Amino acid sequence: MSTLRRAAGYSLMEILVVLAIIGVLTTVAVPSYQKYARSTVRSQAMQFMAELAQQQERYFLDNQTYAGSLTQLKLLMPAEVAKHYSAPSLTVASNPPRFEAQLHPLTSSGNMLGDGSIRVDNRQKPWRHY
Repeated sequence: MSTLRRAAGYSLMEILVVLAIIGVLTTVAVPSYQKYARSTVRSQAMQFMAELAQQQERYFLDNQTYAGSLTQLKLLMPAEVAKHYSAPSLTVASNPPRFEAQLHPLTSSGNMLGDGSIRVDNRQKPWRHY
């Protein structure tokens, strides 16, 4: 009587099914994660812009004009925001007093491409340009 022993391990079909499942999960999970990461960075950038607007108003109360640079405001751009956005461009006008600041996504930051610019002005109205 010869008895065949089944070799320990998985069959080729079982391995292919597992790989197919992993592939489907990856195609769903990766874009969702990228969207989540993009919204997190965008949220941090919008918080920075809100802080910039508040600092501008404080500066205006003391100096009767808006600051033309971050150094005048003693404000640093957070490192995580600086990785994905250029330094804010500040536009200041004196009559009537007003300012506008914009952040533009860096072209080298692949996951922020197509996200659009973030803008805030002295009315503290944040805008996003697509």
